Amino acid sequence: MEVKATRQIIDYDADTRAVIVINKGETGELSEAMCEKHKGSWEPAGAKDKPAPAEKKTKAPAKPKASSSELGALRKQYREVFGKGPSPKWDVDALKAKIAEKTAETGDDVGNCAPATGDGTEPAPAGAEGDAPAS
Repeated sequence: MEVKATRQIIDYDADTRAVIVINKGETGELSEAMCEKHKGSWEPAGAKDKPAPAEKKTKAPAKPKASSSELGALRKQYREVFGKGPSPKWDVDALKAKIAEKTAETGDDVGNCAPATGDGTEPAPAGAEGDAPAS
């Protein structure tokens, strides 16, 4: 049977005692047994020589870029919540997620978080500075 290879076919035909090599796009003869064995690697030689349509790759719609002021505000808020600066690689969505996770964990409102002191102690409550303990 005359076939056109859709990918390279290399085999040994014991009936004819011949090595068969048909490169992709070339036509050649295959016995019925070889046609069955290499099913999916060939098409009838009389098929139209029309190239297969290329699959169209669609790009994901680009995210609208956040304004630098929004990003700056979120970075400032992150510093207030965590007491350290955020990674410069994080975008608005990542910062929002991390802040939300932390505030849900601690039960604090995002806007009412006091900055950490960095020495392992909690910041003093507002108005408590300089106050002597009651006796």
